[in-house]
Order: sequence, then structure tokens, then C-alpha cells
Amino acid sequence: RTAIVRAYRWALAPVQSDPQKADYHLKQSQTDAPADGEIYRGAFDKFISEESLVNSISPASLTSMLSQYIWNKEGSSDHLAIDNLWNLMTSNLYMHRLRDKAVLEACIRQGVEMGEFGHANGHDGAEYDGLSFKESIPTLDVLKELGLTGFLVHPEVAAIAKELERSASISPIGVSPTGEEDPQPTLDTDLPVVPDTETPTAPRPRRVVARKKSGANISLDDLSQLKEEIIRNLSSDGGEITVEIIVSATSTDGFSESTIRSVKENSVQLGLQFDQFDSEI
Repeated sequence: RTAIVRAYRWALAPVQSDPQKADYHLKQSQTDAPADGEIYRGAFDKFISEESLVNSISPASLTSMLSQYIWNKEGSSDHLAIDNLWNLMTSNLYMHRLRDKAVLEACIRQGVEMGEFGHANGHDGAEYDGLSFKESIPTLDVLKELGLTGFLVHPEVAAIAKELERSASISPIGVSPTGEEDPQPTLDTDLPVVPDTETPTAPRPRRVVARKKSGANISLDDLSQLKEEIIRNLSSDGGEITVEIIVSATSTDGFSESTIRSVKENSVQLGLQFDQFDSEI
């Protein structure tokens, strides 16, 4: 048994670097033999540690993936069946590879409560049935028992639809929900008349700045979340957006001439302004 564990010590996971290309390669990682000698357990732990297999996913991460690969495509729908989403995630290597469907369902329930996206029981082509947004929803197993597949709804669309639902549920003044006119209230003419006063409104901020310091391990997911969660909100409210990317590096021994030359040439190619200093400032 020990010989078998030593022989089968490599975990292989397919990786697709470019979503626009069908090419992929196998990433191999050496596993640690678990104490109980179970080969699959060592491979599972290695996949989890290297995120080749995802044990849990945040709603923000799922929203970023939906925006990047699904909702931003021309002609895409504002909603997506959860079963179709699961099929996409299990068929495309560049998407998150989840341990099982329960991971996705847990993320969806949390995301609906947070307002990352909406959930609807169905869609008849014009309206959503059983739309939930920023509220708890039943487990998806319960919905399936009721014969409901379930849809994820784009957060902006879900917010508008919910607002329309609330507006429609408010009865007009003087009319009861049954359609009969409500009796008008009797005014006491002996009460003193209080003059109308306008409540002063606080001035709206005209400039917003969001900053974050990061090391060299910044990822494309970080930039994607910056675009989706910060830039899009400010831009949709009429803001003129300026994004500044500053890469600042220091070295106690100083950088070599070849490094400076390479960085300077690459900066020119990327349209960056390059500066160098003889001392740390």
C-alpha cells in the first residue's frame, strides 16, 4: 500500500489561461500522503489549497464572473437559469471549478440577501414570478420540489422590478384597496396654523476618492471587482471617472541598470509616465 501511495503522488488539473482560446494544459502538483493512506484525500487537499477546486465562493466573486463572461456580452439576457449557469461552470475551464452544486446554491442564497443579484422562481417573457432581492430565499431544494428551476437576475434589473412592485402595492390617496372611496378626514379649524417650512438638504459630495495600497500580488480579479463595484456605481450616477495606477518600488541596494532600462521601455509601451530617483522619498 505504501508503494501505491508513493507512485500515485501527482495531482493533475486542467487549466485554460485564455477564455478566447480552446487550448488548455494540465497543471501537475505533488501531493502529500495523508496519515490514513487515502490517495484521493491527498489529491483533494492539494486541489483545494491551489484553488483548482473551490470549496466556497463569495457572491462578489460570482457577480464578477457573471459580469465578465455572461452579462456583458452583446444581446445577453438580464436573467440566467441556475441549471444553465451550473452547466456553463462545469463545461468551461476558465470559470470557477466548484466542489459540487451545493457550493453554488449557498453562494446564490447569500448573494440574493446581500443584493449582489436577484432570484426569481420563473419568467413569463415580461415579468418575473416570485422575485427576491435583498431578502432571504428558500433553499433551492425546496424550490425544486415545487417544480421551480430558479433564475439569477441582473442586480440593476432586480432593483427596478422590486421598486415597481412596491409602487404598485401602494393604494392611491382617498381610495381603499377595494376601490371604494375612503372618508375624508375631518379638519379641526380651531387648531393653530403652522407655516410650511422647507427642510434644508445637505450638500451632495462633488468628489469621491477611493484608495487602496496593494503589494505585487494584485490580480485581475481585484481590478475586475474595482470596475464592477466602484467605477460602475460612480459612472451610473453621472460621475466623470479618472483612474490612476501608480507602481512604486524601493530597494535598499538600488535597482540594476538593466532593470531600470527594461521597466522604462515597458512603461513607454504601456503609455505610463516613468520617473526614477536616487534616494527614497
